[in-house]
Amino acid sequence: MGALVELVEAGTVSVDISSSRPPSELADVHHLSQAGRTRGRVLIIP
Repeated sequence: MGALVELVEAGTVSVDISSSRPPSELADVHHLSQAGRTRGRVLIIP
């Protein structure tokens, strides 16, 4: 895992994060993803 963090920090690898949501919206995020309506990654933040 440390190697991946180093690559992200160095800018070698990028992560496209489209939004962040609370765990209470996890089901909604799942449905949007299945429908192809998300772009990038959605972070679930407690």
